Amino acid sequence: MGNQRPRVGGGKWLGVFLVLLVLGTVLVGCGLNEKPTNSSQNRQKETSTNTTSNRQLVLSSERSQVLVYFATMDKEFLLPLTIDINPTKEVAKVAVEKLLAGPNNKFAAATVPEGTKLKDIYFAETSGTIYVELTKSFLELADEQEVQLALDSLTYTLTELPGVEEVRIAVEGGTPEELHGIPLGESFKREHGVNFRGKLQGDGEQIAIYFSDENAMFMVPVTIEIPAGLGVLDKAQLAMKELLQGPPKGSSLNPVLWKGTKVISLEWNETERVLFVNFNRDFVGYGGGSTFEGQLVNAITCTLTGLPEVEKVQILIEGAKWDYLPEGTDIYEPLGKVEKFNYSSQPS
Repeated sequence: MGNQRPRVGGGKWLGVFLVLLVLGTVLVGCGLNEKPTNSSQNRQKETSTNTTSNRQLVLSSERSQVLVYFATMDKEFLLPLTIDINPTKEVAKVAVEKLLAGPNNKFAAATVPEGTKLKDIYFAETSGTIYVELTKSFLELADEQEVQLALDSLTYTLTELPGVEEVRIAVEGGTPEELHGIPLGESFKREHGVNFRGKLQGDGEQIAIYFSDENAMFMVPVTIEIPAGLGVLDKAQLAMKELLQGPPKGSSLNPVLWKGTKVISLEWNETERVLFVNFNRDFVGYGGGSTFEGQLVNAITCTLTGLPEVEKVQILIEGAKWDYLPEGTDIYEPLGKVEKFNYSSQPS
């Protein structure tokens, strides 16, 4: 009798143990052991996401030109130049390489230290963020102004490309939290138009006014803010007023309209989306000079076709159409947007 109780008790505990063992096996098989399973799934999901959404930014068709933002010679303004490249779909990579290599002419300035190279570049499609890793030479920027100029030039160059909303910068070997007081760990976006001047109210509309650089070789956009909700003619009137007043005081930029030039009238053809600008005779008071004449026409055209409603600009002088300006520029027909803005060909 005394020997039977231990046998009965032992069999009962053995049965419980076997039931728990089987139950535990079943529970693991059903996936209720959540932490390890989810962690593994998350890692797989992250890997899959990185593989599919983080990639080289490849366009659907090849491009043979790219708009790169360098600087004016005094490094006060960004200077966008259209540059020829070998036909490619990997435009982001090539654009950064062109920016790092510096301008292909002597009338623009580099924005990054000489010797800075591109280590890696990839695009997070879901967020519209492009990641750029540069060599340590990038940290040789001298002061806050140079850092801001370099970051702006990278940001504006890359956000020209479709789908790119923001830019993040990394430096090989470790990115410092800040450089000369400017944080490097955040994303950089186009917070406003290029070369913004004035006070940003935030509720207005931004328009770009185009002036000549210090060497009278390229056009430099200067962005201002105007009240929101204005009609086309009101916006055009404000734009022409700024163009007539000339570039920001104390800057190296040059005016493009001859002294004494006045706008007699503005008319808007909504059907054709053509803006008619009627100047007085002093409009041609410059007398000649093909470079000046080209900048004059381009400044007016770029400024006014920058308004979202305007597709073409018709220049009139004392109410009449002219066939040509003094240096032979054809202005008889309405002028559209400039296709190759600040085109800078490779030196021969």
